[in-house]
Amino acid sequence: MHGAMTGIVKSESEIFPHPEFNPRTTQLLIELTQKHWDQYAINKTQFYQMLHSEFLAHGYNISAQKIRKKWNNLLVTYKRTKDRTRVSSEARITWEYFEALDSILSPTVPAPPSSRVSVSTVLFPADSEQFLAPPLATPSPAPCKLSPPHTHSPDGQDSHMDFGSIAMPTTSSEHGAETDRRRRRASQEATDVFLESYEAHALRRTKVLESLANKHSRRNLIAEKRRENRELRRERREEEMLTCLRDMTSTLRHISQQQDRIISLLEKRP
Repeated sequence: MHGAMTGIVKSESEIFPHPEFNPRTTQLLIELTQKHWDQYAINKTQFYQMLHSEFLAHGYNISAQKIRKKWNNLLVTYKRTKDRTRVSSEARITWEYFEALDSILSPTVPAPPSSRVSVSTVLFPADSEQFLAPPLATPSPAPCKLSPPHTHSPDGQDSHMDFGSIAMPTTSSEHGAETDRRRRRASQEATDVFLESYEAHALRRTKVLESLANKHSRRNLIAEKRRENRELRRERREEEMLTCLRDMTSTLRHISQQQDRIISLLEKRP
């Protein structure tokens, strides 16, 4: 399959010079992932190389590493959106890629278990076990004493049989409620830590991109300023040359008039 893909790869002159993701390439990534989803579960490395070849065939020279990072970002955003929708019961989702991703991922992403936050499936690696919630404690049995049964003796006197304290196991509702609260609190804290880490990473990446864009803008501004200065100096030189030529023309005209006057005087002399 890989050999067949490389056979249809376009020449380098037809590949776009800016290998970056945009809405068009992101939609193409989702479509290609749905097409080769079986390969994703078998061999991720080969899956990303396959997508790289597919992108080349469509005219986009995007590396397998960039494809992997973009896909991981889409997974994280999809999971956050779905969890937020489940918690807040929002009926409308404005993220444009949610429906396409949901058609791919919803069969493979089960509802989050009660004892943990992260989902350890083919989508999310096993290192998410650091967000495990505390194990559910087994309720301990509590003794319950029963009153001994009463019997009547033949002489009419009441008597009773003492079987001692009979222990009967019962579940402690208060202990279970406290355990459930601890579990929910730990799950929420783990989710908050994960989201804060992801948002901090996204913020750092945004700052780096803005810094690079500002540097590029400053370079363009300096180059434009230099070009304007050169153009201004050239115009000034041309104006000075024109002024000099006008002065020379005026001087020559005056000299010519003086010569004509002298010639006229010489001709009038006897």
